[in-house]
Amino acid sequence: MASELIQEQQTRTYWQDVWQRLRRHRVALAALIVFGLIILYSTAGPLFSSYSVSKTDLRSRLIAPSTEHYFGTDELGRDIALRIMVGGRVSLFVGFSVSLVSLLIGVLIGSTSGYFGGHLDSVLMRFTDIMLSIPSLPLLLILSRYGGGSVLSIILILSIFSWMGLARIVRGTILSIKQRDFVEAARMTGARNGRIVFRHILPS
Repeated sequence: MASELIQEQQTRTYWQDVWQRLRRHRVALAALIVFGLIILYSTAGPLFSSYSVSKTDLRSRLIAPSTEHYFGTDELGRDIALRIMVGGRVSLFVGFSVSLVSLLIGVLIGSTSGYFGGHLDSVLMRFTDIMLSIPSLPLLLILSRYGGGSVLSIILILSIFSWMGLARIVRGTILSIKQRDFVEAARMTGARNGRIVFRHILPS
């Protein structure tokens, strides 16, 4: 019985293992379902709405929630439900974009620092510490004021202050793995540093 369980765990893929863990964690599964519904509501909802997100109708201003306007209308007669959907689209796009950019920066700096070590590690980690010590909220407000308030500028500004924690996690992970036998074996075969980091160390 134990050998069958071990064999099943060894043959299970990464995403199958993630799904099994998620199924056992009811709260995480419920949160994933709610998050999926929010994404569906924000992305697909506006396609089925007959109202305009920006067109005003003063005759329909401040209407209470009804079957025609689920959340009512605002002071300019615009459908609040539709505006929430469109606003949700922007929020999701900003959130996913910031996460992606922060992931790329954090993995790049953390992996470079942890794998090469030495003076480069010291310089990159001191830079990370400096970024962590900067009060981000006041600086975010100042930069957004002079950045024009566009979605792209918001993504860039938020990404600048969102990668440091991930960089330290990646660095610590690489420091604990880079001396293992399978990494040494990859070096002996002549694999390049980038391949060792991204194909052997990070997936582990």
